[in-house]
Parts: sequence; structure tokens; C-alpha cells
Amino acid sequence: MKSGVTQLGYIGLNVSDMEAWKRLAADIFGMDIRSTEESENLYLKLDERTHRIILQPSDLDGLGFIGWEVPDVPSFERQCGLLEEAGVKLEFANNEEKHQRRVVDFVKFVDPAGFSTEIYHGSTIDGEPFSAGRPISGFKTGNLGLGHVVVTAEDPDELADFYTTHLGFKLSEFMEFGGGRIAFLHCNAREHSFAIVDPGLGVPPGQLHHIMVEVNSLDDVGRAYDLCLEGNVPLILSLGRHTNDLMTSFYLKTPSGFAFEYGFGGLEIDEENWQVKHYTAPKLWGHNPL
Repeated sequence: MKSGVTQLGYIGLNVSDMEAWKRLAADIFGMDIRSTEESENLYLKLDERTHRIILQPSDLDGLGFIGWEVPDVPSFERQCGLLEEAGVKLEFANNEEKHQRRVVDFVKFVDPAGFSTEIYHGSTIDGEPFSAGRPISGFKTGNLGLGHVVVTAEDPDELADFYTTHLGFKLSEFMEFGGGRIAFLHCNAREHSFAIVDPGLGVPPGQLHHIMVEVNSLDDVGRAYDLCLEGNVPLILSLGRHTNDLMTSFYLKTPSGFAFEYGFGGLEIDEENWQVKHYTAPKLWGHNPL
């Protein structure tokens, strides 16, 4: 059995403009927006699970938490034990928090770079079918997880070491360009589920750099790109293709200020036989600053 984290399960975002996020999530991304009577949170559904992204109303925009999945109770208990042995202070969720996350159990901690992190098991599938906010082919999730999340830290290598040593991640590659360095990590066949950028690329440490979701058709990406142009949604990078994960994607600026990557065709790898690589360019073509 694979030890450690198996996928990026969910992300929580603190957002100040919920209406703008609703329009973006449904009309551009094609996500299924769900609400509840018990809270003001919005749950963004991408597949059979109740959600993959939680939007939490807040005066301050940014990353709320990252939820990493383990497969079962023994894995959860083993992972908690390993973190405690490493001196990580864990806070176990109460019943209300478990209900908000729609999981059987989870534990919270702050990683060495200050990011609120959660390890959980038992995500909820309620039988409600995914209903796209606009016509799309669907999202590539399943055992690959939500997509990927990229954060900034003073020392990407040091933070990568924490995740590989204590959470079971494996290094995919390093990338150095434009005076900055990025460490890419995988926890399943998705080429990377987590990446860490140093401040040399222009974003201060301790920030959410971007989130990526992958759709099942290149046409979905192209139509989203057109919708952004038609609706004056601010773009950050034009349509292009990456060198490392071969994703064809574009980047837009969310209402919260951070970037969101929307892509297709990401590389799936053989985890057991992967060779760590070193890149000096982020793109094969496109991805021009806008």
C-alpha cells in the first residue's frame, strides 16, 4: 500500500466578493455551485464528491486551507503518528468541522512555511450528479485529485523536504528561470499536485501563487479563454503549453487577486520509475504575460 498522501482532495479559499466568484466558477470554469442553509460557505462541485473547493466569506482574500487525502483509517492514524513524531503540533477536528468539510475525520496543522494544512480521510459522495455551470466535458479528477496548488516560500527545497519526508510526496523536478526556483512534487500519477515557488519570481513568500484545474477537452479550455476575452476577465498568461507537465492552459486573475490555471492534457507519470528532472524554461510555447 502506498504510504502518505494520495491526492489533493480539496482547497478552502477566503473570498471577499462571493458574487464575483460565483460568476467565475459557473460561467467560466463550468463548476457546479452548491450552498447550504447552515452556513454562508459555497461548495464548488467538480465531480461525484460533494465539493473540491470551499469558498468562505471573508474580509481578506487568500488561501484558507489545503486538504490532502489519505485512503483509510489506518493510513490516517499512521500519518498522524508520523507527524507527531516529527514534532508537528496537530489539532483534531470537532464534529462541526468534519461536517463542514464533508469528511469522516481530519486533522489540522501549520506547515513550516505557515500554510494551514489538513490531512483527512473519507470524503462524502452524496449521490447528487455533477451539473456543469456551462456546457463542458467535465473535470479530470478521480484518483488524480482536484488538480494542483502552488505556494510561495523563502526556501522551496526546505519545504519540499518536509513534504517528502513526512507526508510521502516525491520530487518531480526543479525549475529555474527568471531569477527564481520552483520545486514540483507528486503524490499520484499527476505530474505534480504541489509546487513551491521562491520569491525570485515576484510573489512574496507565504502566499497562494495559483490553483490549477484540468478539464477533459482542449475545446473546454479554448471556450473558457474566449469567454474571458468576451467578458473582460483579466488574464495573466495567454494560452500556452508547459515544458514539465505538458499542460495546455491559460492563467486568469481571480476576484481574490491570485492566479487560476485552467488546462487540459497534463502529463501522467509512472510514479515508481520517475526520474527527477531539471528545467530552465517553463513553456514550450505561449504563456505570454498579458
